[in-house]
Amino acid sequence: ILKDQLAYDLTRGSAIAAGLAESVMKHMGGTSGAIYNILFTAASTHLQALEESPEKIAVGTTKYMAFVEALRAGVAAVQKYGGAQVGDRTLIDVLHPFAHSLDPGAASVTADLNKALKVAQVGAEGTKDMKEAILGRSSYVPADALIGIGDPGAVVALHWLAGMVVACRMIDERET
Repeated sequence: ILKDQLAYDLTRGSAIAAGLAESVMKHMGGTSGAIYNILFTAASTHLQALEESPEKIAVGTTKYMAFVEALRAGVAAVQKYGGAQVGDRTLIDVLHPFAHSLDPGAASVTADLNKALKVAQVGAEGTKDMKEAILGRSSYVPADALIGIGDPGAVVALHWLAGMVVACRMIDERET
């Protein structure tokens, strides 16, 4: 992704999300690559619809509001096509609470992202206590071996969200 980002169109949110979708599909592979491709493609589609029809954007809508809506659309697409719900011991246990705890009207984007990251951490930690995995990599592991171990997909999702929060914080600090 770091190498690919040099070719991303950074002028539009939809193009950034589309670039991420292409990068993860190309470099992640496996089910995770497909899942993240779905997430970023749906986010890109949502943002592109806003960019192409500015009249659909409510007065007072900020870039952050559009980001929150796009992330939620991406998570919904992952749930639709993957079938996972919160409590299934998957990356959805991190992504869904993160996306849905964001406040599109937050006065401080950095504070809101930090708050959402804490909620996501609780989701990742919660997978340690889940006794059964229905979907995801953990579904191939005997139930007694899962206790005390976080779901790998949830843990990875938490790490990339933490990286995104750090990057957003750096951008926010530069702009203020």
